[in-house]
Amino acid sequence: MKEVKKESVQCVVTSPPYWDLKNYNVDGQIGYKESYEEYHS
Repeated sequence: MKEVKKESVQCVVTSPPYWDLKNYNVDGQIGYKESYEEYHS
């Protein structure tokens, strides 16, 4: 992240992968059909 100047970001909004709640029909998507232990490892 060398392109981002220090102290230039004030807010970041993300959409984390919620475990087993949303299926985007994408092979290998994070957080879907994994065990709880696999998701948090």
